[in-house]
Amino acid sequence: MYSLDPRDWGWPGQGGAGRGQRPGDPNLNRLVMFGLVAAACLCAASFAPPDLMPQLAAEMLGWAALFSVYEAILCDQLPSEEGLTAWDQAAGLLAASLLLRILFPLQGLPAAGAGP
Repeated sequence: MYSLDPRDWGWPGQGGAGRGQRPGDPNLNRLVMFGLVAAACLCAASFAPPDLMPQLAAEMLGWAALFSVYEAILCDQLPSEEGLTAWDQAAGLLAASLLLRILFPLQGLPAAGAGP
């Protein structure tokens, strides 16, 4: 059983003595991070008016995908690495963004050539 030792702390993989660290699945960690980022975007977008909520959520998911790409670049991850990486998280967030844009197109905008 895993018990928390307050003296054994640090960044995962870098600090801490490692005595009390339970082995974790890196794929599960990345999936949880993907879910938390997507949930945070949807929660923040829920404060928008109902007509704009899907578009705002799609925009926020797109920005989150861009930040995941930045994370992958800063951590020197390759897109072809084994297991889930920040590149995979970015692809999933971008796919969710595009799916929201396709399912809920923005309505009520004037045509491009229409004038007063």
